[in-house]
Amino acid sequence: MRKISKKTLGVLLDDKRMKTCQLRRYIPHVCSQKIEFHHNLIYGGKQSDIPNTIIALCSDIHAQEKRKDIKEVLDWIMINQMTERDFSLIPKWTGRYKIGYLNKKYGQYKP
Repeated sequence: MRKISKKTLGVLLDDKRMKTCQLRRYIPHVCSQKIEFHHNLIYGGKQSDIPNTIIALCSDIHAQEKRKDIKEVLDWIMINQMTERDFSLIPKWTGRYKIGYLNKKYGQYKP
């Protein structure tokens, strides 16, 4: 697992979304109290350090993040919270084109 840079960690700790599990509204589960940061985007063989590609998860869900249903919701959250600037930092990543499919499947994202 890649260490989160001090700059990115500062941004994450100041973000109110990062205080609780971001999947609690979308996948029914009982959250543990421990919150972990999940690097959702792998780009160029490395975990991305872009703050909007890192998602706060309870440790129970983080342990299951490779499950197809969970991974798809994580992608949906990540793509919807990314900005155009974030996308410009990873110009060859094609995952952004899944946004139409994911929004149709899961609805409009509300942080």
